[in-house]
Amino acid sequence: MSSFHKPVLLLSICILLTNELNSQDFMIVNDSYNGSTVYTESIHINTLSELPPLIELNLNGYLNRVLGDIKDSVSFSHGQIVNLEKEFEQDSLTYLRKWVVPKYDLNFVVRDKSIGIQNYYIQIRLVQYGQILNSNWPTEHFDDRNKLKNRNQINDEAIAYAKAKGFYKNNFMIELRYRKHHDSLNWVYKFPLNKDETKLNFQDYYVIEIAWNSGEIVEDYNVTLTKSESH
Repeated sequence: MSSFHKPVLLLSICILLTNELNSQDFMIVNDSYNGSTVYTESIHINTLSELPPLIELNLNGYLNRVLGDIKDSVSFSHGQIVNLEKEFEQDSLTYLRKWVVPKYDLNFVVRDKSIGIQNYYIQIRLVQYGQILNSNWPTEHFDDRNKLKNRNQINDEAIAYAKAKGFYKNNFMIELRYRKHHDSLNWVYKFPLNKDETKLNFQDYYVIEIAWNSGEIVEDYNVTLTKSESH
């Protein structure tokens, strides 16, 4: 069997707020280094110039299209060129795989203080001929920093909604998450619910998700997290 494993992408940093003021100062995205996926055999690269010219051309075209004026705040972080022959030579039962192994696994970092991003890692995977397999940056509506909704307004909306639902507490958490099913970057608010003493190592939360580009509440739901997931 192959030695690789599917990574868990940590796309955001939780921010604990103890008040409602100056949310633009608190709603800061500062991801930790996202590491590398483990493949059977791959070449690690440090610059895009190590890619085949056609792949680099298509990649830059994609980045220009989806990032727009935010692209000037993006730099290459790290990546791999996967040896697919070796990958499938050792594990040919492809029907058992729950994800598609890419030829190129590339990581970029966004640093743009004007929109509150200190570090946000974009992972882009491409197939052999340069088609995008997946990415954790939306394909549309996130290519203009001036069209992203003001974080103070988003914060006010989330708090007002939680209060109207009767779930507001001032020790809530915020994180920025890419949601594939919405193809959107959402601000995710987690309001702790009253502690259930039967759940010693768990905490229930009321969650509100607000799309950054539209400012609309796209989801609200309850979730149970372990203590480690809550921090």
